[in-house]
Amino acid sequence: MKLVTLFAALPLVVAFLPPPARLGSPPPPADRSFLAAKGGSSDNTSAKSYPLREAGEGRRLSGGERQNDGERQDDCCDDAVEASSDPQGRRQGGPPVVYRTEVPAHDYDMVVGRVTKTGATISVLCYADSEGTLVYGSAPGKLTKSLPLTKFPKGEPVVLELTGLAPGARVYWQVTFSGGKEPSPERSFVTARPAGSPLTFSIQADSHLDGGTVQAVYLRSLAAMRDTDFMVDLGDTFMTDKYPNFRDAHAQYVAQRYYFDQAQVPVLMVPGNHDGERGADREMASWARQERLRYFPSAPENHWAYESGDALLIGLDPYGHTTNRPRRGGQNADGIIDNWYVTLGKEQYDWLKKTLETSKARWKFVFIHNLVGGLGRDGRGGAEAAPLWEWGGKSADGTDTFKEKRPGWDMPIHQLLLKNKVSAVFHGHDHLFAHQEVDGIIYQCVPQPSHGRGGGSRSAEEYGYKQGKMLDGSGIIKLSVTPQKAGFTFVRTENGEASKAFEYTFRPPPF
Repeated sequence: MKLVTLFAALPLVVAFLPPPARLGSPPPPADRSFLAAKGGSSDNTSAKSYPLREAGEGRRLSGGERQNDGERQDDCCDDAVEASSDPQGRRQGGPPVVYRTEVPAHDYDMVVGRVTKTGATISVLCYADSEGTLVYGSAPGKLTKSLPLTKFPKGEPVVLELTGLAPGARVYWQVTFSGGKEPSPERSFVTARPAGSPLTFSIQADSHLDGGTVQAVYLRSLAAMRDTDFMVDLGDTFMTDKYPNFRDAHAQYVAQRYYFDQAQVPVLMVPGNHDGERGADREMASWARQERLRYFPSAPENHWAYESGDALLIGLDPYGHTTNRPRRGGQNADGIIDNWYVTLGKEQYDWLKKTLETSKARWKFVFIHNLVGGLGRDGRGGAEAAPLWEWGGKSADGTDTFKEKRPGWDMPIHQLLLKNKVSAVFHGHDHLFAHQEVDGIIYQCVPQPSHGRGGGSRSAEEYGYKQGKMLDGSGIIKLSVTPQKAGFTFVRTENGEASKAFEYTFRPPPF
């Protein structure tokens, strides 16, 4: 059956599925059509609820313990993979940190995701028992359609599905509550746009909610996204593996719902190295995946493809298929860095290749937390890391060992992107703005949206950045695409206002 949703015309692209219905149960099989609403009503809609999960019973952090300032972290892969855990989720290895998960009191939060050409998913979480109806329509103040009356039990995310929408349509919606409660503010989203339509979206990375987070800065970044179609989040959002008990990261997932709600746009997500969905730790990965699916209407897998307008967006996951646990953190017996253990996995690589080769989109963009392998034990860098490991095919000594290390693979990832006319790779992880270019492909490091000091460029040299444009500042990237032109703006937000700090226009492919 040919997909006509957000994954139209893309081969073997992951389909979305609802969150798991019960704690500890395996997720249900994917609904590959995505159009069939399970348990639907006569208007082809459905609602599901999932219980709020309790945090783990592990050791709690006190205000007197060392606080992570969010500026210099052991942000690497090896500290986490060497940590151990017991059945209750308590972890050893690495200092305790404190995260800022307190948010203002509020009655509910609502997050939109899984937006297709004809539908969308809205996740509603109320903090008191409620009952209400989602109403929607094609014009503000004229919400003439509705879903069935729905119960919103306290603390239980409820998933509402909208189907039968028009491509490229702005849909206005709100939840009207029973019992005299005020309705939610009227909001809107845009379904995936047909080719030929202009598109604008936002990108953020490494929001952390750690000691370096300033709420006013983060809220300013999120507010700057409201005039875009959706947001791509590049990970290190939940920081799951940084908690001594990874189950205590539960509060982080709930807090990020509040923040994502402030952007008022749908969300697409890729995992960060600290978000817990890592193949080397199956227990934590299973818990983190279920927690993400429970609280966010995101893809069940961490690699995905999305077409809207004339753009193909591809999200990649370098962690789920990395199952080795190197005891030296990527160093061989001679002390030389060897990051060949980090991988997309053959299945994801083949999916990426076929997705790129069969897409007819004029503009192609790739999103990943950090390049596969990267520089040093911490997997840093952009352009300087592009020639290495699975991404570029070379080992630390500069020799091309791709065919030896990846037998049966066609070519390194960078060469695959170049062959298929990818315009840019957006990555996070290094907490700075770094604009670089390799063989005509832009490698753009996205800064944090929430750090109070807005630093980062002073870390560039330490992290291996040697060329390109480096800027200080917290903020977001806003990317605009038309059939003829594409470009982006770095919107800086840490100085009390949102202001343009950098603009770039892409060269049209082929380069």
